[in-house]
Amino acid sequence: MAAGIDDKFLEASANWTGAIGSGGVADGTVTTVPLVSVTNLPTDTAVEVMIDRVDSNGTLTPTSMEVVKGIVSSTNLISCERGTEGTAQAHSAGAIVEVILTADQWNLMTGGILVEHEQDGTHATSIVLTSPVIREYSGWQEANETWTYASATTFTISGDQTSLLAKGIKLKLTNSTVKYFYVKSSSYSSPDTTVTVTGGSDYTLADTDITSPFYSYEENPQSFPNGFDCANRQHLTVSSGGQMVLSGWDFVTGDGSNKRELSTVVFEEYFDSVPFVLTSMGSFKNGSDPTSLNELNESLSNSYGDVAFNCCWEDITASQFKATVLNSGVAWTATHRIGFTWQATNKIVD
Repeated sequence: MAAGIDDKFLEASANWTGAIGSGGVADGTVTTVPLVSVTNLPTDTAVEVMIDRVDSNGTLTPTSMEVVKGIVSSTNLISCERGTEGTAQAHSAGAIVEVILTADQWNLMTGGILVEHEQDGTHATSIVLTSPVIREYSGWQEANETWTYASATTFTISGDQTSLLAKGIKLKLTNSTVKYFYVKSSSYSSPDTTVTVTGGSDYTLADTDITSPFYSYEENPQSFPNGFDCANRQHLTVSSGGQMVLSGWDFVTGDGSNKRELSTVVFEEYFDSVPFVLTSMGSFKNGSDPTSLNELNESLSNSYGDVAFNCCWEDITASQFKATVLNSGVAWTATHRIGFTWQATNKIVD
């Protein structure tokens, strides 16, 4: 903000001493005061200087003293307010000029603060908001950066942005259409940061401009999907910090001779270490392979009687596990597709 003569919060310069410039100050009404030099005088705000506090011998001259408030321009103070302390009057070329904390400066600052504050520092209760605008908080922060396509799952940003776009952060951007992603990882190699993302099978980056980039640390920013679908009947969610929950359903086909059937589930997004896995028995479908979980709607107990059913896991790694579906009675019927659901939790791999 440019300096203004009505500024109440004035910058100063420590131990600054100068002199009135050529021609002097003609009288107490002129609003331009020439200085020999303005080096180190503040220019971001108006300034106050004290003229003729002392003469060239250091002798106090109280009847000649004047405080002037003005704006530095070239080698002058312009738009001056004269005699803010002392008497507005003429000053000779070479008269001593000093920057000294004045009562006027202190009063200006105090007056500016008290406009909207009480003496205890709290905001004044008498302040009335004029035409307040209340904006809906969407949970998104505008990135104000250029994001550049690199691949279907990566983009680059100038500079080191690894702390801003850490694992698990949610993204919203326009890339032909509005798209949403989780950050899987970000790494810096001068001069750019490469950000790796996942949108499951719902969203991938296209080789075109990325515009309107936003990021969010919130759990549920406006319009962000409730996770992403992935291939092979899986669903993905990631929380801040990169904690991933991958869930899904699958089935095994009975062979007519065994009570125990085995299925290998390969994760569509890998974990950075062995995840915690939960499995649960479902129902079954007779005949063709199911295409949705709803098709697995026939009761196991109705077909197999009063026997125990179980689904458990084994051989878990960061990329897959094996699910075992078994019963304590008879062999699984060859035409039966026996369903189960599962959930795996740990941090997503970089």
